[in-house]
Amino acid sequence: MSHDRKPQALGAKLREIRRRKGLTLDAVSRAVGISAGFLSLVENDKTDITFSRLSALATFYRIDLHGLMPHAAPALAVLTRRDGPRNRIVSQREQVEFAFIAPHPSHAMVPLLVTIEPGGRWGEPSQHAGQEIAYCLEGLVDAVVDGRPYRLHAGDSLYFEGMVPHSFSNPGTVAARLLCVMNAAFMPMEAEAAPPQTEAASNPSGTTPRGRASA
Repeated sequence: MSHDRKPQALGAKLREIRRRKGLTLDAVSRAVGISAGFLSLVENDKTDITFSRLSALATFYRIDLHGLMPHAAPALAVLTRRDGPRNRIVSQREQVEFAFIAPHPSHAMVPLLVTIEPGGRWGEPSQHAGQEIAYCLEGLVDAVVDGRPYRLHAGDSLYFEGMVPHSFSNPGTVAARLLCVMNAAFMPMEAEAAPPQTEAASNPSGTTPRGRASA
């Protein structure tokens, strides 16, 4: 898998967003079901994170995935060359790479070029706000949406509600590629009205109990 931008920037961005919202690790842990210890490792770039968990964090923070990436100023038209730099999220454990195509979180769509290595698969189903369409560009992809299996060959597409549990895997012997486009369900960070209401929001001391979910 290629790396045009180091994914280590992701942890610092997650930490920045959490602190900007006045939330403790324990509060986020309780809300999304991910252990505070694991969240700390992610924020300090000591481990990667699965796409489903990243989606859960983005939904909780009420931002689109674009809001987690470095980006240039918005423009009416942006050309991205196929060999040009792109922001990427890499999950080594899942053997999946997500490359962002559009350059700014204010755009109405979130297009991702998803590469799944042979044998790669989502560790757990993903859920996110909005709707999504997945178009198989290359290889073979097994999709599961709301517990129902679908096999995608090159040229096949699948349209579904983002909040329905869904996952993808590659049962083939060569890398598979998907073009996944989600509609942006939230406003950019700068335009948000208020952080999510949690116990931590009314408890500045941050003395909420630790979440019980394990990493």
